[in-house]
Amino acid sequence: MKITALVLCVFPLIFIRKSYTNDHFRMAKRKNIKVFISDDHAVARKGITEILHDYGINTVGEAATVKETLEHCFDKHPDVLVIDLNMNGDNGISTIEKILDLHSEAKIVVFSMRESLNIIHATYKMGAKGYATKSSGPEVLADAIKKVASGKNYYMPGVAEEILDYDTRAHKEVDPRAVLTEKELIIFTRLAEGKSNEEIAEELGLTTKSVANRALDIKNKLGVRYTSFEWIARKYNLLKLDL
Repeated sequence: MKITALVLCVFPLIFIRKSYTNDHFRMAKRKNIKVFISDDHAVARKGITEILHDYGINTVGEAATVKETLEHCFDKHPDVLVIDLNMNGDNGISTIEKILDLHSEAKIVVFSMRESLNIIHATYKMGAKGYATKSSGPEVLADAIKKVASGKNYYMPGVAEEILDYDTRAHKEVDPRAVLTEKELIIFTRLAEGKSNEEIAEELGLTTKSVANRALDIKNKLGVRYTSFEWIARKYNLLKLDL
């Protein structure tokens, strides 16, 4: 299933390439941005390499594992590193940290199927300069690489505002463990996991109405919306970051 989804994400990039005008190739000659690509799927690396070439972006190296990335990402001094978040089960966010520990000047663009704001936010906090989803058009990745290569951060349309809102809310919230009772904390965590009131009621031996009332109390104590439960739980390590 993972490989099928990946092929659907990457193959359109290859097919779209055929329809480009001569202007794209003239642009390619004027640009000389070098990238290193880290992705554990060969078809993804090939597709990314071919489409970026038409935007004047040349691949000078690639890796299929975190180990290979750390050992070779700067062999040919790329301008930008393009990395996937989940290579052979490795935590991509920690990979960003490992790369920057070795090469503090590295400019990293994450290219991932993950679209969760929690994860996107975490990559920027860890030091990535840009983030593009594999479901977006090829021009998005190209724009991200070009902007990051120029020394600026890149945000997909609307993402900068969402991250700002995320950070604003983060300054206002409190640690759930400081204000919730033991039973409320359990209910809060279950809600953050995405469980329904009915499922929580059955697990804890409560009525659905009781769970709903307690959820409202939790919401009021934390001063946030129900939709914010997940990111608060993750921030305070009540849930693991799902990559």
